[in-house]
Amino acid sequence: MIISLTPGLLYILGAAINALLPKSLHRLWVILLPMGVLVQLATLSANSGVSVSGISGTLQLLRVDPLSMTFGWVFVVASLAGFLYGLSVAKKREYTAALVYIGSALSVIFAGDLLTLYIFWELMAISSVFLVLFSNTGTSRAAGLRYIIVHIVGGLVLLAGIIMHAHATGSLLFDAISIKNTATWLMLVGMLVNAAAFPFSSWLSDAYPESTIMGGVILSAFTTKTAVYTLLRAFPGWDTLIWVGVVMAIFGVLYAVFENNIRRILAFSIINQGGFMVCAVGIGSPLAIAGSAAHAFCCIIYTALLWMAAGAVIHRTGKSNCTELGGLYRYMPFTTIFAIIGALAIAAAPFASGFTSKMLILKAAKMEHLFWPWLGLELASVGVVFHAGLRFILDVFFGKDCGLKVNEAPRPMILGMGICALITMYIGLFPRLFYSLLPFSDLVMATIPHTFYGIYIKYAKNVVTQWELLLMAVVAFFMIRKTIQPSSRILRDVDWFYRRLLRYVVAFVIGFIDFMYNLINRLAMGGVKRLAGFFQTSIPTLLYLMNAPIIRSSNLKVNKFKLMDGYDKQVREQAFPFTVLGAMVFIVFIALYVLIN
Repeated sequence: MIISLTPGLLYILGAAINALLPKSLHRLWVILLPMGVLVQLATLSANSGVSVSGISGTLQLLRVDPLSMTFGWVFVVASLAGFLYGLSVAKKREYTAALVYIGSALSVIFAGDLLTLYIFWELMAISSVFLVLFSNTGTSRAAGLRYIIVHIVGGLVLLAGIIMHAHATGSLLFDAISIKNTATWLMLVGMLVNAAAFPFSSWLSDAYPESTIMGGVILSAFTTKTAVYTLLRAFPGWDTLIWVGVVMAIFGVLYAVFENNIRRILAFSIINQGGFMVCAVGIGSPLAIAGSAAHAFCCIIYTALLWMAAGAVIHRTGKSNCTELGGLYRYMPFTTIFAIIGALAIAAAPFASGFTSKMLILKAAKMEHLFWPWLGLELASVGVVFHAGLRFILDVFFGKDCGLKVNEAPRPMILGMGICALITMYIGLFPRLFYSLLPFSDLVMATIPHTFYGIYIKYAKNVVTQWELLLMAVVAFFMIRKTIQPSSRILRDVDWFYRRLLRYVVAFVIGFIDFMYNLINRLAMGGVKRLAGFFQTSIPTLLYLMNAPIIRSSNLKVNKFKLMDGYDKQVREQAFPFTVLGAMVFIVFIALYVLIN
């Protein structure tokens, strides 16, 4: 057995240490740990590997290649920024849960076998739910319960697929799957649940807005992106995922536009952005795979930035609805600037990271002549401007002054947002280093401009076209703004339909079980009663028939014998009354039976 601490296990061990440290030291520890893991990642190479021999065979805890390293780098960087951000608002228990959660996510992306993947997949679900429950409200407890139920069910579906796949192939290797059967479809569904794919996405928009302030930032970065990684590893080129991704991208936009709660807007944005990645997985070409990984990297950073800005607003104002906020740019200028940078990135505006990553996916779709998916993604990309670029920014920071004279966000929050904003702008302006980290990096840099001159000067026409699309989206927003006012109620998600259907199914099952129970109970009790009545009436009657000759020959009155009282009349009234002859026939039958045996 080879024992080594992989990046994920370092985080999990760090969680145990953090739980034991005093408050004065734990804050320093949660900053130093990600820094140490960054150093470890820099030492890993394609030859690095950690395996453990067990009863089920050899478990590969560490497999290093460009795909896993792309996710590894961004996971650790996002955790560092998130931990800095939370220093002024998060408690030690939140950091402990977050360390286990992030360590589990890292262990999934570096896993080389399906059993290791499943173990940390479930640990990721269990640890992440505490980031919701620690809000300690009635809605957060309800959302947390629903969150863990969905993930446990999804995990069981994944486990069933893994077991069936291992039985059929004799292998637990976690790699690209080409066979399409029941086992692999179960695995795919289990992963799509964590990816928040339609129609399994409502757990995300339900739970994430109820999390703690730092918890929302951490949750936004890991669960769905870990699922995207597993899809990239196991199911590249599965055509079904193309349309799953397009539906996700459009669905997220439509719901976010009508939302009022700022963190629910961003929750639907996560679904929207995940759609681009899932669609790229379905395309499956080397450029599409690189584009999906690139977009996951960029999305983690700028989505975390937006969640940080939203968390800062909630922390200072205590309010989370767009209709209750406005004019905050006067009091929170740094938060406003960082929120604008995040909004530009998620809207794929040139000079921001979202432009450099979405460009890869859209280019891959065009190269594969997938016109309709390409069009759907373009529309979804422009639609993001409506909610994240305009609704969130305008209503919260530049809308009518709500009279909330608050202070700027605490310095740790500003530092965390500053790191994410810096990375977002650097990737958007100078993507060469970023592209070199991706899988199929040589192909990417040969196909897509990777310098500032190449993107913004040589291909200025494409940049201008993108700005024109964004400007058209802005004009359209102001034209229809009155018709897309945010709803004060929680919008009915797709789960409303299958929850109602499930309610009727459950009612039918319970009613059927109750009916069968009552039927069996009545039949059984009726049978017992009839059996008891048979013995109650037949045995005395039989005794009477056997003794009738003696009783009558001795002139005894029947009513003197309580056992036979009333049976003389009963026997005489039978359609075929048994008299002495009947008793004699019965005795003869018994005698013959004894002789034969």
